[in-house]
Amino acid sequence: MKKGFLCTAIVLAAIFTACGKEDAPVVTEQPAFGEDIAGYAGFANLTSYTLVSEGKETVVYLPTDEGAYVGETSAIATKDGVECKVNLNPMYSDDTKDLPLDKKLKKTIEREFVKKADDFSDLAISDVDTAGDLGVDATVSYLVFNDSAKAYDGTWVYLSGFMLEDGREINIRLTVNSAAETANTAAVISDMENYLCVDIPYETGMLSEKIASYVPGEEEAVKNAATAVEIGDLVLHVPTGYEENEMFSSFIAGFTSAMNGVDADSLKIFVPEDFMDASRSSDDFDMIMIFEQTNTGLSTGELGKYNDGQLSTVARYMADAMESAMPGSNLKGEIERNDVGHGIKITGSGFVMDQETTCDGAIYYIIRGERNYAIAGLTKSGSGRKDEIIEAVDYTYESVEVK
Repeated sequence: MKKGFLCTAIVLAAIFTACGKEDAPVVTEQPAFGEDIAGYAGFANLTSYTLVSEGKETVVYLPTDEGAYVGETSAIATKDGVECKVNLNPMYSDDTKDLPLDKKLKKTIEREFVKKADDFSDLAISDVDTAGDLGVDATVSYLVFNDSAKAYDGTWVYLSGFMLEDGREINIRLTVNSAAETANTAAVISDMENYLCVDIPYETGMLSEKIASYVPGEEEAVKNAATAVEIGDLVLHVPTGYEENEMFSSFIAGFTSAMNGVDADSLKIFVPEDFMDASRSSDDFDMIMIFEQTNTGLSTGELGKYNDGQLSTVARYMADAMESAMPGSNLKGEIERNDVGHGIKITGSGFVMDQETTCDGAIYYIIRGERNYAIAGLTKSGSGRKDEIIEAVDYTYESVEVK
């Protein structure tokens, strides 16, 4: 939205009644950014908000929002898909607080975007540049895959920092998400552009074009096609080719009854998409189960006390305990530290489904704090698909993300 414009000066018109009584002054011309004059009504999409820091009032014009949050030193206002966050005299860490504005902004971008680059697709970050006469700015845009819609959402962010002549520092951030854009989004940003006396590089349609032109890599495309499962504060992805099926909860009761503390409400079962095909025998099954298990006595804190050798002993103990609960099974256990806590992997054959049915496959645990999440993949013993089901469990386990 590059354009030239002049920032107008501030003119106050005091209106008096015929009897000489003074009314509240009416602001007839646009206040300049940094001037603490409330009440100007000339912006079609902005309203004045007042912040207070160290006893001094600071007036800022932000998108008109009846539900806006306004604190003493911060405000959040949203209109027509534009979310605006303002922070007056922001707090910084000791290694940042004395830096110039441009380096402060670079550190913010590094912390919030560069270090989290794996969370985004098609991440684009501009250089930090001067913004008008008082500040610096930069833009960031990225895509995030929406598992529910099976499509990408695009986000554009304008970050800026200003130092007023009297020493007040103000950070302003504008965020637009493609799912919330309206026909008036550009007009809201144009008003902010005029008020701040800066060029803000937003164009209508830029996010939809970014989404349309993006081609994910093979690994990302596979993950996008997978089914997202939320459990606790984690998200797992069951690979494509499996679909959720609630019919089999009772079928696996024998299996889960051999395990302490299975939370039935958290249980989700996935079967192959061709499971109901007439060509498939009724006793020929594969399934993936995800559930929370309590009362295991395992926690990140407890496991964190052990060295690698001791952790291996814990894993063997778990495999032995499961073998005792399922006579005839042959299981192997291993344990590892991972990004979300600890992981325990039990693989083998002879998992008991019921009195007549045994299975091959794996049960993996994610130990996060005091909570234990299980991913079990089973195929009927002798099906020849043991490696395939373990591969599916591996994928689900490795896909874990924190919400």
